[in-house]
Amino acid sequence: MSSLSSPEAGLPPHVLASAAAHAAVARRRKRMGDLHLAALAVVVLGPLVVYPLVRLVLLSVSGDHGLSFAAYRTFFGNPDTRNVLLTTLGVLFASAGTASVLGVLLAALLFFKPFPGASLVTRFLELYVAFPSFLVAFTLIFLYGSQGSISIALQHLFHLENPPLDFLFGIGGVILAQTVFYTPFVVRPTLASFATLDLRLIEAARSLGAPGWMLARRVVLPIAWPGIAAGTVLCFLLTLNEFGILLVLGSARLVTLPVAIYSSATVDLDLPTASAGAVVMLALSLALYTVYRRVNRRAMGGAMSAEFRIGQAVPRHGIGWSDALLKHASRAALALAAFACFWLFALPVIVVALSSVSTQWSGTILPAGYSLRWFERLGSPEYDALLTSLEIGFGVSAIGTIVGLWLALALEGRDRRGLGAVVDALVMVPNGVPSVVLGLAVLIAYHQKPVDLSSSAAIVVLVQLALILPFCYRCAAAALRPELTVLREAAASLGAPPAMVLRRVLLPQLVPALRASLALGFALSLGELGATLTVYPPGFATVPIVVIGQVERGYYLPASALSLLMLGASLAALLLIAARVPRGTRAAS
Repeated sequence: MSSLSSPEAGLPPHVLASAAAHAAVARRRKRMGDLHLAALAVVVLGPLVVYPLVRLVLLSVSGDHGLSFAAYRTFFGNPDTRNVLLTTLGVLFASAGTASVLGVLLAALLFFKPFPGASLVTRFLELYVAFPSFLVAFTLIFLYGSQGSISIALQHLFHLENPPLDFLFGIGGVILAQTVFYTPFVVRPTLASFATLDLRLIEAARSLGAPGWMLARRVVLPIAWPGIAAGTVLCFLLTLNEFGILLVLGSARLVTLPVAIYSSATVDLDLPTASAGAVVMLALSLALYTVYRRVNRRAMGGAMSAEFRIGQAVPRHGIGWSDALLKHASRAALALAAFACFWLFALPVIVVALSSVSTQWSGTILPAGYSLRWFERLGSPEYDALLTSLEIGFGVSAIGTIVGLWLALALEGRDRRGLGAVVDALVMVPNGVPSVVLGLAVLIAYHQKPVDLSSSAAIVVLVQLALILPFCYRCAAAALRPELTVLREAAASLGAPPAMVLRRVLLPQLVPALRASLALGFALSLGELGATLTVYPPGFATVPIVVIGQVERGYYLPASALSLLMLGASLAALLLIAARVPRGTRAAS
């Protein structure tokens, strides 16, 4: 009778002791996790995320006599606001819609009918995050500007009196630049969804005589749709929040909401109205980001980042040419696709390199000559900016990696409800917030006493840390596999103290993830523009700020030389990840 009421009664003593030890370890881990979460919420996420955003909202509803919505009345009462909102939505749907369609088509070609070099294209697209968006817009000036290579080539080809292209500095150029930059963000999750397909379903449907269009509609799309939707929503979110491209190619007639917020805060010095616009932008972005998180969780079970990390080629099934879903595509179409990949994604990188060593490149198809004089003419302001960018990049990435690992360990294995859900949501909020809005929030929070950082470089470190922390956190969380948890619990049950478990068991297994976090955080920090441009103090400059200043003054070639140095540092950091992918993963890809 007692054996029925007590299941443990018949177990050997050593089994009971082991179970009790594991239970004690689990209870101790939960208590420590609760303490760590509370400390993270108060010490890290409070100053980085919560306090700035709360101050932003409070300023937008503050008046001379308390609560007031005057800032919102001013914002929505401005005749230009309607045009700004319409322009924002028009550019958003045109750019993100085009990028989404191109991204899905390119992913389908890369997966189902890979042309020679497709694996290199896949890896290059994953490293494309090292290319700042404003730099894409800058390179297009050399190609599609009125005196750019393409325009001059068309003029010579058709014997025209004047160069035919004059669309770049306007809505057409912005849509082109955003399409080029954000298409890879759709390719990645779409490839990840295609990788989950059971090819036996496709073969079975083909053996029954199903045509290609029916295979795509009835077999591929229902399975891959969540990943396609996740990539599309992400593309819309990033395009909505875009700032750097508008800064380079926009005009007085082309003002989107992020640009209007930045101008109101830094040019008009109207912080209440800027904060009202920022709250509107914040609501739109967070709503879209919430949709993205839901779709992304459904697409890959919340594990997309764990399976497909930056710098690793997305696994592709070994599909031959005769087995491809797109079997009716001609070799000419594949050649065109390969050429389009080169033209859209590789050519901007080549343009930066060529323009940095050209003596002159305006009104000619290729540079008139080649020289290193633009590197030689870089003075102390440019090298000081480069050194500042490197110092902040290394510092921010190191802090972000440490805090991200701390967050991942504290949230490991927790039910995503209660405090764990709140902390997880807070750390990911900067992913969905426009960099200009986050920069404005940090500026409002820390531009006066009791904590005045407005004249210190610390405010730049603070805002960049908030921006890269979600990526560092996801890198660490993706590496905390269940088998690693078992090893840690086994070591703890054998009496190993927490410090030894961390040093001897955990960290050696997390080296690839920590390397990825450092490199990705460094690259993102090095190219960050929107938030830094909003908060940077007088006398302070990073490479993107200097490059933007040179572009605005028409100094394109010196800007190219400095950009190449920045881009080289970013790509070197990201290539460290690709170079250290485990052999088993390489073989699988």
